[in-house]
Amino acid sequence: QMVVPAGTSLTIDEGTSLRIDAPLTWTLQPGSQVVNNGDITLDASAQLDEALGAAITGAGTERITRTLSGPLTDENPGGLGSILTTSASLGSTLVVRGHAPFTDYSGHTSIARWIDISPANNTGLNATLSFHYDPAELNGLTEAEQRLHIRASQDVWWYFTSAVNVGDHSVTSSGLDSLGVFTTFDEDLPNSIPGSGRGT
Repeated sequence: QMVVPAGTSLTIDEGTSLRIDAPLTWTLQPGSQVVNNGDITLDASAQLDEALGAAITGAGTERITRTLSGPLTDENPGGLGSILTTSASLGSTLVVRGHAPFTDYSGHTSIARWIDISPANNTGLNATLSFHYDPAELNGLTEAEQRLHIRASQDVWWYFTSAVNVGDHSVTSSGLDSLGVFTTFDEDLPNSIPGSGRGT
């Protein structure tokens, strides 16, 4: 196990990489702070365990590559917050998480978390995604009004019918045909085509 204790700060500078090359749990205790402005790569069997209010922040990304053979039930690769359920086998799957909010073409801004899920098999998944976040990442959005969105193009997002669990700090959508870059906004963005369940 690897622990960042309460009262401790750790910063990964821009252009710096941190690799966790062991199948361990990296625990961020309440009152700790990790600012990642570079890149953190987790071993395929490693897991992040972030206390509420102690989620990683910064301009960088965290990533893990894991082979996912279906059926999957509440699979959370690396503890990055993308909890997947599907009867399909995804194969080699790269999950990348970042913390910079997105702004769509109409000027709406997302929470300060996004997750990019890139599986080898990315069609016909009929997947359920439970997108977890830390309340500190809400970026001024109304928590109970969040909607899961998938990135369709540079500044265009498609929305999905979503269920928000404020106690669990998650937004869940079902029937996703494919996966991609996800975040949440606190309303359905004004795009002409709502989420079809297909990623790009």
